[in-house]
Amino acid sequence: MRFLLFMNPKFALAPVSTCSQPSVAQTDVNGNWTGCDWETEFGPLKLNLKGIRSRQAMLAASATRGQEAEQWRDAAKWLQALEDDARKASEFWQLACLAESNGEMDQAVRLRSAGDAIEEKYPRHPASRGAITHTGKMP
Repeated sequence: MRFLLFMNPKFALAPVSTCSQPSVAQTDVNGNWTGCDWETEFGPLKLNLKGIRSRQAMLAASATRGQEAEQWRDAAKWLQALEDDARKASEFWQLACLAESNGEMDQAVRLRSAGDAIEEKYPRHPASRGAITHTGKMP
């Protein structure tokens, strides 16, 4: 009986859910992407921003002087933009799940794609990971 259930075309053709959460280290309690979760070499001092939030970078800027403080301020600005993008992408993914649960599969796919497009700006996936330069872009 169990075998017949799995062979039933009704179950075999079920759509794949777009509600899978991104598999990232830097997530909030709901599994949403929140920030930099890859190794970086940011700026001339090659700051590693993995796991650092923009507010932490601003604290580091306040605690240092000169070039180091400037680098931390630049890092804070870049991290803030990344955190904003992460928030937007997570919102798209959540809306995609809601659309899917309402049976609006076309809308769910569009929303998921919008979130994915934002995420693709950053080297979050193993195939595209690399060092981040002082401009916040991959070399």
